Amino acid sequence: MLNFNSMIHRIEKTILLTFLWLSPWTPAKYIDNPIIESPKSGEVVQGIITITGSTDIIGFQSYELFFAYAIDDTDTWFLLSQSKQTVNGGILGTWDTTTITDGNYRLMLRVYFDDFTTRETIVTGLKVRNYTPIETEISPSSTTISGPEVTQVSQPAPIKQSPQELPSNPANITSKGLLKSIGIGIIISLIALFIIGGLVLFRTLSRRK
Repeated sequence: MLNFNSMIHRIEKTILLTFLWLSPWTPAKYIDNPIIESPKSGEVVQGIITITGSTDIIGFQSYELFFAYAIDDTDTWFLLSQSKQTVNGGILGTWDTTTITDGNYRLMLRVYFDDFTTRETIVTGLKVRNYTPIETEISPSSTTISGPEVTQVSQPAPIKQSPQELPSNPANITSKGLLKSIGIGIIISLIALFIIGGLVLFRTLSRRK
């Protein structure tokens, strides 16, 4: 009887071990630090977004979710949500980005432990763009910006002109020509006087007759 019960126990144990070996179930994996899975750093966010991640850390007590400006000298954080329920790859909270101005922000997930310690993870470079256009990133390696085309106009070589003699002006009177003209005028005047004097003498002789 004892041998029969022992055999049944061994069969049950073998069946249980075989079931566990073939079963897809695996023990829960614990993480060392809180995780924000979404949104990721550098993403553009609009409207009401869902923040997902994990807080399944040994010794977990509670968590809080905050947001802050990307650049803030006071390092002020604003509370979004808090919970005492551990999250494993699930929803941590929601963020209504329509209630804030467009700009760059940060998200922080802070986990509190039962030994009064805390651990944090921060996502940076979140771009809230509800009221402004979304920037288009241009890769400098794939884009070539050409400047204005410059057309060079060759300047003609200077033309050397040799001085040319101007044609003589026929109306130009030189001193030699002036003397020549005066001499001719005197000769013509003398001839005219000689002719006139001859005519006067001829008339005078004719009247005496």
